[in-house]
Amino acid sequence: MLTVMVENIAEGMVLGRDVLDDNSNTLLGEGTVLGQKHKDILKRRGIEKVIVREPAEKPNETLAPEAEVDENAEKRMAEVELIFSDVAEDPLMKELRVIALKYASQGGLDG
Repeated sequence: MLTVMVENIAEGMVLGRDVLDDNSNTLLGEGTVLGQKHKDILKRRGIEKVIVREPAEKPNETLAPEAEVDENAEKRMAEVELIFSDVAEDPLMKELRVIALKYASQGGLDG
């Protein structure tokens, strides 16, 4: 899976994870084939990056050179999920989990 800036989403990319809003509501579900209308939704909601599935390996097929990819995002997000796994029912901790996932998906927690 790859983390891609919303402005660099290419038509036909497939979401690798659900995209959640600040209240843990699903904006777009895992497996959604992305198009311009999805980019517009994500931009309006302030989402900067999404996790997409890696394209099938084909010779000379790459993401656009300007696409910013963060290959450690999945690891960071898994760490956040582990940290919050025992407190999922606490409303305050649920809100903090969403904030931590957003931070982790945008490059935080490295180092």
